[in-house]
Amino acid sequence: MMDTFEESQELGILFDMRNGKFRLLDPVAWMVWKLCDGAHSKDDIVKEVTKVFDVSGEQASGDVTGVLDEMEAQGIIHTVDQPDLASD
Repeated sequence: MMDTFEESQELGILFDMRNGKFRLLDPVAWMVWKLCDGAHSKDDIVKEVTKVFDVSGEQASGDVTGVLDEMEAQGIIHTVDQPDLASD
């Protein structure tokens, strides 16, 4: 279980209650973490990163994918495939 410990304008700190470790997140990773709420898709997160950090969609997509992959590898998040509602 992760708990938000502190937020500044640029960095975020998460506290992992499973092992007592802190994780320092850069601004992009912090935004991704905050938007991993079940209401935002990966595409939504990429659009927000593109807008806030004034980067190309391609760069934002690569950054978000990297952050999500790293967070999943560390057990911070668990991704699930969303059903394609348009095909019904």
